[in-house]
Amino acid sequence: LQDIFLFCAVWSIGASCDADSRPKFSRWFIGHGEDMGFDRTLLRMNTSGCVYEMCCAPFEVEDSQVPGYKWTKWLDTVPHFEIPRNAAYDAIVVPTIDSIQLTHVMGKLVTAGNHALIFGNTGTGKSIHTAQWLQKEAPETHQSVFVNFSAQTHVNQLQDLIDSKT
Repeated sequence: LQDIFLFCAVWSIGASCDADSRPKFSRWFIGHGEDMGFDRTLLRMNTSGCVYEMCCAPFEVEDSQVPGYKWTKWLDTVPHFEIPRNAAYDAIVVPTIDSIQLTHVMGKLVTAGNHALIFGNTGTGKSIHTAQWLQKEAPETHQSVFVNFSAQTHVNQLQDLIDSKT
């Protein structure tokens, strides 16, 4: 349970850190772990010193309905990626540590019935990775509507589009 709590703390409190602040937050978080009453899990979870490079991944425990959790690298949580021979260039989406983190945390929020606000720099793949997750992995109870906005988009156009999908 402690590992899950630590993971959630990193991805709630520490999620708002920008790239320059993440190493500082990692050092603080690891350095104060024992002061907060945690065992040396924080130090074992990552030898590189960055709490953002690891995730708390479930694994099956023999003779138990409840999974165990272990710290592992984000990139080790997804299958090996190969580009299909006939793939169109504009259809190739290569998983990165950032996209894996984004879709994992967003997926946990959405499947638990919570809203997710996805923000970040322009051109980092937020829209494509979110759309890809919604199309391939979202629960069947979710219906997605993709809308492109411009300076010319009116609120009535958005309302008409949403109404036409329901």
